[in-house]
Amino acid sequence: MVDNWLREVPGNYGVVYQDFATDACTALMEVRDEIAAGGRLKVMVMPQSLYGSVIVKSLKAFAEHAGVDIAEYRSVPPVLERGDVVLLLNSQLVLGGLTVLSTDFPAMGRSAAQMILEGCLSKIHNPFRLVRRKTF
Repeated sequence: MVDNWLREVPGNYGVVYQDFATDACTALMEVRDEIAAGGRLKVMVMPQSLYGSVIVKSLKAFAEHAGVDIAEYRSVPPVLERGDVVLLLNSQLVLGGLTVLSTDFPAMGRSAAQMILEGCLSKIHNPFRLVRRKTF
């Protein structure tokens, strides 16, 4: 199983998965001081976002821990101010300049291939990170 571990599926099988409930919080902790300096986290959850609602829970945990305000939107926030950190949860839109929170897909593929080649049935949490680009 790759990407999303469906724990309710019985049996002995290998998994390389993302932990949508905690990965975003963990990745943002690397830059919490910079986000806290602005103090506002605005999250746009687009309809096509596959795991948006689960990721928002992780972002809310981050905001509480870091002491920043968080607001959730279903479209572009009506007001953007200097210092706002805007996250777009949309599995379809990643432009060259957008900073992203993302799983390491090449590592996911390598881990899955290694499991197959070695006949190993492990449960591997795939690395997740903040990829800084021009927008951050």
